[in-house]
Formats: sequence, C-alpha cells, structure tokens
Amino acid sequence: MRDAFTPLERAALDGLAWELSAVAPDLAGQIAESLPGQRRVQGPVFLTETIVDRRRPNPPETTHGRLGTIHVQIDHLEHPIAFQAEFVNGRLIALHGDAYGQDLSRVTLTGDVVDQVFALRPDGRPVPYDLRDRAEAIRESSPLRKLQANPDPPPAPPPQPAYDPPALDSAFDALLGKRKTKALRPPQTPLEVAGALVFGPGALPQGPPLHPTEPTAEDLTSVRIGVVVLCILVFGALTLATDIPVVVAGILVFWIARLALKKSAVETIARALSARRA
Repeated sequence: MRDAFTPLERAALDGLAWELSAVAPDLAGQIAESLPGQRRVQGPVFLTETIVDRRRPNPPETTHGRLGTIHVQIDHLEHPIAFQAEFVNGRLIALHGDAYGQDLSRVTLTGDVVDQVFALRPDGRPVPYDLRDRAEAIRESSPLRKLQANPDPPPAPPPQPAYDPPALDSAFDALLGKRKTKALRPPQTPLEVAGALVFGPGALPQGPPLHPTEPTAEDLTSVRIGVVVLCILVFGALTLATDIPVVVAGILVFWIARLALKKSAVETIARALSARRA
C-alpha cells in the first residue's frame, strides 16, 4: 500500500520515532502500519489524526500525552515547525504541529518541501536527524514487529507421571503373589441397585442371612423407607382431613417418626416382616 502521509508528516513521524525510541519503542512499528485520518489547520497549528492498524497488538508501555521536540524546516516558511506525538495507553493517535505564530493556512504542506529535521536538547541545542540513513532502520527495529514475525511456540505437553501404575501392579504381584479379588454378584433387587449407585458395588451385604427370620441390612433399609413414607402420608391426612394445625401435625408426626426409626424398633418391625415372609 502506498504511504498516504505527506513528506512533511512522514519526516516528523520518523524523527519522533527516533527521538522517542526509549519511551515509546513501538512507535516506529505503529507508524509503519498506520494511515492518516482527518487533518485540521488553524492558523499556526495543525493536527493530523493517525489510524493504527487495529490488528496490531497494544504496546506494553502505557505512554500518555504529547511528547517530542522534533522540528522540521520547509522551504515555504522562515522558521521551522515543531512536532509532537500524542499517545493514549501507548498508542499513537495524532501528530501535532506548531509553526510558532506563522500562518499555515496559505502554505502548501503536501509537496516535497522538507529541508531539515532536528530535535532539541534540554539546553536548546539542535540535534540533526538524517532521514535518508535511519528511517527504514528505525521502522524495522520495532519490538512488536519482531514478535509478530516470531509467534510464541506451541505449549509444551503436560508432564508425564513419574511412575507407571500397571508396572507397579506387576511388581507387587511378582513379590507378593497374584492378588485375588472377591467377585460380587450383580444387584438383583431394586434396593440393591439403588445401594450400588449410591454407595458403590458391594456396599450392602449380599450374602444369605444367618437365620431365615433374622433381618438383613436390606430389610432394615426397606423398613426405614417405609416408615418415612408412612409418616408423610399420615401428615398429609392429618392436615387435609382434620382441623389440626399444620405445626401441631408436623410435631406429632415428627415424634412418631423419631420413635419408629430407632434401631430397636426398626429391627423389631423387620423381624416381624421376615417371619411373616418365612
């Protein structure tokens, strides 16, 4: 793409990139990837907005305000024009020019009119800048340009564990002998299926009871579930079919459930049910 900045703007921008390389090292790269926006001339001052490529990453430095002491001498004016770069969060947004009271409204600023470029030291002494020898070198020295040309390497694979579980199992088997695991029969009843899902396989005892009338853990669990369901039904009946207040009915059902869910009561009910089935 052809550079749309005028020779005057380009000379000022290149000079500012050279002067501000310590505080805004990415400025040269931004200039190389930007275009001019709106231009405004008002008496001795003018402003050129800069549009930096949106795809360019934001610079790491957070420079703010207007910086620079670059001066450009053109053949139409008696005195040089002072230039400054305006930054917001390190990003170039405008080029400011001040002709020290000289009227720029009648001067042609778009031709090849650059005679000399220099910066000012704190003591006021000029430091000349050679556009022909250093402009391209400064543009290519932008740290972000190098970063774009060499993207980050792909992330390293996750570290592998320092041990191999199958190998350790084989070693233990060789030292201690083949370990035997107890085979569990698959759950048969709905209660066993629920116990396997909640507590894991083998959580509920699955062998035959010692005595036909002796309740198993499954029987005890079934009795507890039945007591809770029965108490809920009693509470619903008391609140819907009678005039007993809900609070009183709740307290009454709570105490009944508490007594019925005691271990001795649950075992007695389970034995009775087992004997009836036998």
